Amino acid sequence: VEIADIWSLSGDPQEANSWYHKALRLQPNFIPAIAGLARLMLLTDQASAAIELLEQQLSLNEGDHILNQVYADALWDEGDVPAALAVMKKMAPNQQQNPRALAKSAQMLASSGDVSGAMENYQQALELNPYCVAALNGMAVKQRGKFNHELAERMNRMLKEDRYKERTQSLLHNGLAYYFDGNKAYEQAAFHMDESNRLQWTALSKQNWDYDPEDHHAHFKKIKQTFSANYFKQLQTQGSDSEEPVFIVAMPRSGTTLTEQILARHSQVLGIGERNFASQFLNLLPNKNKSKQSALSCVPNVSDKQLQKTASQYLSKLNALKLREGKPEAIRVVDKMPDNYALIGWILTLFPKAKIIHCRRDPRDVALSCWMTQFGKIQWASRMADLIDRIDQYQEMMAHWRTVIPGRFIEIDYEDLVVNQEQVSKRLINYLGLDWQPACLQFYESDRVVRTASITQVRKPIYTKSVNKWQKYAPYITELNDIKLP
Repeated sequence: VEIADIWSLSGDPQEANSWYHKALRLQPNFIPAIAGLARLMLLTDQASAAIELLEQQLSLNEGDHILNQVYADALWDEGDVPAALAVMKKMAPNQQQNPRALAKSAQMLASSGDVSGAMENYQQALELNPYCVAALNGMAVKQRGKFNHELAERMNRMLKEDRYKERTQSLLHNGLAYYFDGNKAYEQAAFHMDESNRLQWTALSKQNWDYDPEDHHAHFKKIKQTFSANYFKQLQTQGSDSEEPVFIVAMPRSGTTLTEQILARHSQVLGIGERNFASQFLNLLPNKNKSKQSALSCVPNVSDKQLQKTASQYLSKLNALKLREGKPEAIRVVDKMPDNYALIGWILTLFPKAKIIHCRRDPRDVALSCWMTQFGKIQWASRMADLIDRIDQYQEMMAHWRTVIPGRFIEIDYEDLVVNQEQVSKRLINYLGLDWQPACLQFYESDRVVRTASITQVRKPIYTKSVNKWQKYAPYITELNDIKLP
């Protein structure tokens, strides 16, 4: 297992997988190997498989805290946050002396709207370990300028010590960036943003974390070639005529969470957060090679029968979520996966009547917000050149859709939404074909779980202080001045 852990940390999941299985052949149901294998599945975006594996083992070892911790993480990754919270609550007695587990619980509590409970857990973690980086980072990110000055000084002192690895240093810098930003010390905040991203890239690149913009360019080129104007003119294959699916697409940090919160306050709308269903079902199209390239090549020749089957399976997932969330009466289900902007052609092939909402925001504010946010799995956000290139490619993709399927989706601007909340909100509800409900204006009263970096923003009424914020950082992050406007 130790050998497998080393391979996993070094970024070789295949080798790690083989060693975990060797351990299990020697000792079936060996908990450290099961937990390691499940964590490896999470690293390789196989949360469903990890959940299945862990549930089998928990039927034999129900109270094992290691398995339950990984199980909660897997449920969290899968988007089943209520279940993850239930597991963490059940394991609470075992967490009281575990600072890292308390910090993880705090993150989940904040997502569910229990910010005060989250702060209590963070504080308890720091009482056990005053140098718990996960707790320090979590509190700083949530509290920003209100974060305790002495704790910020502690984080600064920790950065001067040699004992912390790059990933830990990255989290410390990230927390301090939010602290200084909240105190309007923009030059210091910019410094910590840069260090946080540099160290995160250094740490994760040792685990084979890499991003090649040319691969991304080639993929986008293939999408445009596949879903051309001619494709839509000749499209005869029909998926489902359901109007239930709603897709919010955008660059990250463009107001997608806020938009979803507004819609989800409607009694007939269910918000399901960020789901990768669209890409999952694309890659399940019949093909020997499961790469995105081959899946795209398969689209023009997909049969009516296969397309209808795929759409039916997709709707089954949505219906299951409606039942699980206690909202079976919902007639619109909102998926706010930002990257679905690249899959609009596929979405409309599967669901010709789907509602698509494109959230726009000043790309300079998008870049700043992405640069400040330490995403767990978004590789292009850790290097400014990659981030700006990604924004350029996104803008070109949206221009492509406007050309080949004009008028097929609506576009709202973040800047307009925060100034004219009621007007834009009514436009959104009308687009979904629903009657207006005033509750949509009190989106911040929702107790819905929010797993994204927008947790704190959507727990309070709309504010405008994030509009044109990039200007405050332009002297210190000069690349922001060079970003192309659409």
